[in-house]
Amino acid sequence: MIKAHLKHHKLKPTALRGVAVLLGMLLSACAGQSEVVQSYHAGEEQFQSGRYDEALQHYKAALVLSEEKNGSSDESTATILNELATTYKTQGKYADAERLYKRSLKIREEIYGKTHPKLAATLNKLAFLYRDQGKLKQAAPLYSRSFKILKEIAGDDLETMKVLNNRVHIEIQLGNLPIARSLLELGLAAREQKLGKSHPDVAEALINLAGLYIRQKDYKGAEPMVRRALKIWTTKLGESHPKVSIALNNLGIIYKGQRKFLEAEPYYQQALEIRKKSYGPDDLAIADSLNNLASLRYRQGRFIDAESLFKRALVIIKNSVGPTHRYYKRGVRKHAIVLRKLGREAEADSMLDSIKTKKDLIQQETDKKVQSSSEDSGS
Repeated sequence: MIKAHLKHHKLKPTALRGVAVLLGMLLSACAGQSEVVQSYHAGEEQFQSGRYDEALQHYKAALVLSEEKNGSSDESTATILNELATTYKTQGKYADAERLYKRSLKIREEIYGKTHPKLAATLNKLAFLYRDQGKLKQAAPLYSRSFKILKEIAGDDLETMKVLNNRVHIEIQLGNLPIARSLLELGLAAREQKLGKSHPDVAEALINLAGLYIRQKDYKGAEPMVRRALKIWTTKLGESHPKVSIALNNLGIIYKGQRKFLEAEPYYQQALEIRKKSYGPDDLAIADSLNNLASLRYRQGRFIDAESLFKRALVIIKNSVGPTHRYYKRGVRKHAIVLRKLGREAEADSMLDSIKTKKDLIQQETDKKVQSSSEDSGS
């Protein structure tokens, strides 16, 4: 076809050479883009499999290729930077994640200006990173900006509602519960109007609002919402869908909060079984269920059972996100509490020492010296 086209126009040899060079450049560019895409998808696959170091290698290779082919201010570069940052965040490497999210944000501001969905996506990711670190005052304005962008562009779109929920979490953590409740009610009403009262996303909004009621220990107010969500998800998605486990888990929390331990247990167990079938035995969702069961056993005074469950959860968390992640450190603290109940003080101390940072250790040594000096001066 190409030969016929060239013959029809009777191009001169010099023109033919020019066309050949141009065609070669186009093919080379396509090959380069293909390499970027391949590396990027390989990174995605490794990330989904929980192999974060391997994911980083592929994403970094994709970034180098993208910068070579497209420049350092291209949308594809911004996308890869976001995925690199998310991988670092998952590993608890927050400083690296922050740097890359900010770089992606700057690129997208240069490309799109101040109002674009992709800009809102990066703002949301950066806000989530700050929230994970407890930097709520830094997260709040980013969520607000992201929400305004999406609200202006898409109205009460599902993505807009997700950002609204993120803002709700900040308000809750800042102690602004009345504001959080009004935002959640706004989100629920918007989804019901847009999707109908029996849509699975409406169930998610119900769970979010119920979660606030649970936080305020209003278990009787929370239960009808959770049961409505459970009915929607079971009907629309099936009894074994992972979403169903969320509602079951919440019912367990509601009954445990009312000290109805026997009623709570079957809900926790059902949630665990669904998650095992959905995710396999080594997913973080399994660790969450094991921790809930362990907490129930602890409240029942069954400390040996609680210790075993906390220990199983810790192994999963450590293998999934590493020993420096806040989830692992939180799990260690829970495990240490039950170890002390069993009289295993040395084990508890050893576990707590294992998660101390260099700053903690320096402060510990300083405290010891101060204490020693005080004892000397008092003798």
